[in-house]
Order: sequence, then structure tokens, then C-alpha cells
Amino acid sequence: LQATIEQSKSTITEKEDEVATLGTHISAKEKELEEATAVRQAANDDFVAAEKELVTSVGNCERAAQALAKGLSLMQIKGKLRIPKKVKREIAALKATVNALIGAAGIDAESTKKLKSFIQQTEAQSEGSNDDLNLHQPQAKQVAYESSSGGIVTAIEEMQGKAEDTLSDLRKKEMEATHSYEMVKGALEGEIKNSEDKLSTAKSSNGA
Repeated sequence: LQATIEQSKSTITEKEDEVATLGTHISAKEKELEEATAVRQAANDDFVAAEKELVTSVGNCERAAQALAKGLSLMQIKGKLRIPKKVKREIAALKATVNALIGAAGIDAESTKKLKSFIQQTEAQSEGSNDDLNLHQPQAKQVAYESSSGGIVTAIEEMQGKAEDTLSDLRKKEMEATHSYEMVKGALEGEIKNSEDKLSTAKSSNGA
């Protein structure tokens, strides 16, 4: 009986050490999972904000191109005295739309420079014109507008393409990051579950 008692004491000590070791291991893995989850959440928050900005940029590019096309169509309608006033209104609307692109996500410095230059040109044409000039020299006005708007339409289309590519890459990276996190999460949860099962077994053996 004494030998059995001594063996039981040794088993109890061994199981207590095992319980302590497993408890420490589980705590470490839970902390690791918590930190990984926090990093993933922060990255996802950044992704959501960046995605929203890029979607807005793409939409603004589309609206700017449409506004330019509308203004150009007005210029191409000949023989109507009120066309210049309509064009000015279109230019004012276009300015607001183009301004929204400046500094937007996915729009680089060179593109921003082109946008600012176009706004300055259209403002100068609008402010420097008058009814007599528009009435007697409609072709000059039309050619000037077609020249400036044609170039900026191409530039805006390029901006839209770049923004869409950036958005696509951003979404792809987010998907890959999410997949990587799920793999890490699954592995950690598996380790924690396995350790918890061992801990439960160790405690039961210790109690016996």
C-alpha cells in the first residue's frame, strides 16, 4: 500500500506539472490568436476605407467623362444663341466633378496636374468669353473646347483604368490576407482544442 501511495504521489506531481504546462501553452496560443485577429481586423478596416475611396474615384471618373461628353455635344450644336450659356453651366458642373478627382485615391500626381491644368483652361475660356465672341466666333470656341476636353477625356479614362486596376489588386490582396488569416486561425484553434482535451484528461487522471 505504501508503494502504491508513493506511486500515486509521483503521478499526481507529474499530472500537476502537465496541467501547468498545458495551461501555459493554451494561454500563449489564445494570446497569439487574439493578436492575429486584431491585426487582421485593423487590416480589414484599412481595406474597407481604401476600397470606399477607390470606388468613389472610379465613379467620379465616370461622371467627369460623361459631363465632358455632354458639354462637347452642346458645343457641336450650331445655330443656337444660348449654347454658350449652357456650355458655361456644363463647365461649372464639370469643374466640381473634376475637383473631386484631385487628390483622390488611385489618382497620381501627374494626373492631378493634368486635372488642375484643364480646370484653369476651361475657367479662362469661360471667364474670358462674351456673348458677341461666342456668337460671331462659335467655331473658335468649339475648337478650343474640343481640344482641351478631348485630351482630358483620355486622361480621365486612363485615371479610371488605373483606379479600377488598383481596386482589383486591393481586393485580391484582401482576399489572400483573409485566407491566410483563416489558415492561421484554424491551426491555432486546433492546437488550443487539442491542448484543452489533454488538459481535461490530465485533470481527470489527477483527480482519480
